[in-house]
Amino acid sequence: MPKEHFKITATEAQPSLETTNTVALLNAIYTGTTKNKEIASENLRDKVSKELATFTQYLRDFYYEEGLNHVEKATLIAQIRRRLSPESPFTAFKIWVIKSSPRYMQDFGHFLS
Repeated sequence: MPKEHFKITATEAQPSLETTNTVALLNAIYTGTTKNKEIASENLRDKVSKELATFTQYLRDFYYEEGLNHVEKATLIAQIRRRLSPESPFTAFKIWVIKSSPRYMQDFGHFLS
């Protein structure tokens, strides 16, 4: 929830670098110790939300938009693939979306790096 305050920690005793980086990112998103940091964290939350909304819209369109032709499906696949690349912002969150569904993993798991 946007106004909730909490601290995120790794569950492993010796977390991987990826886990440590994800924890740091999540804490940066959801905390702010000064007014400027609160504003920055709110802006970051907005960016994450927008990126995930766009990504999940591509997935919804791919699976549920009726009447898509081959070119339109290929375009959606390219958009999904691009957003799963390491260069895309907040890729870890999008990878979690894909890993959360056997169907997504079957269709897009091969794009995960």
